[in-house]
Amino acid sequence: MPRTIAAAATVALVLCAGCVQQPIPSPLPQATPTWSCTPVTGGTPYPCYENQYQETSAQNALYEQAEAVYRKLNAEDERIYRAGGVKTPSPIIEETTTGEALKSTMENYKELASDGTRMVHGEFRIASTQRLVQSESGSVAALRVCLDISDVELQAPGHKSYRLGQDGVETAYFRRVENQLKISQVTSKWVESC
Repeated sequence: MPRTIAAAATVALVLCAGCVQQPIPSPLPQATPTWSCTPVTGGTPYPCYENQYQETSAQNALYEQAEAVYRKLNAEDERIYRAGGVKTPSPIIEETTTGEALKSTMENYKELASDGTRMVHGEFRIASTQRLVQSESGSVAALRVCLDISDVELQAPGHKSYRLGQDGVETAYFRRVENQLKISQVTSKWVESC
């Protein structure tokens, strides 16, 4: 009989070995965003999570780089207009443009060089930039820029200078070419004023 009791106790212990009560997991507390994200296109910063912060920071850095590329091209564009055009792309033109933008820019410069027209007064002043979240032909960023060029005067040899009298709005689309950000396409229109 003692053996039977001992065997029953052993069986009971074996069966209850898995009967240890596990604590019931408590629900996780709701995570609250602790980062502050700035929208790419501007506006009020908003609370966000770290992964969102990393993503918007990368996008903002991309657009800052795009603005720097545009400003560099704009300064070179003004220099070339003052010089009366060029027949081959300068290192800065090659560094900042590609594709259709490079082609149309060079056509314009060659036309200036062929008839001797040059800029004799004014400047290509960037009045405003606007970041656009849109793409064109594989672009990674887009900027709309209003150029205050109404006081720019051009002059061809043997002719009086003439003032443009209007401002220009350009939308520049950017692509990565061999890990370098370049303007790949530009659309433009005349406006009365920036």
